[in-house]
Amino acid sequence: MSDDSIQKKVFLGILVGVGVGFATALLLAPQQRTRLRTALLEGARDAAERVTCLARGTDVWHQRKTERQARTLVDRIERMRSAGL
Repeated sequence: MSDDSIQKKVFLGILVGVGVGFATALLLAPQQRTRLRTALLEGARDAAERVTCLARGTDVWHQRKTERQARTLVDRIERMRSAGL
């Protein structure tokens, strides 16, 4: 077996493990814990994106993270405007 094949299996295993863990945590979280669910979903997206981007290089990861944070900021500003603040 080549090293490349082993690395792909490790990345896939990590990705599947993170996904199953976050899905379980979401199912077990009580209904009142929407902030927890939001944070867990954000963490799951972050982990999946990190694994995908790190295969391409750290610059891609930092660029995507910055873009996502900018979108989040714009979304929050729009919600505040629509609420009349």
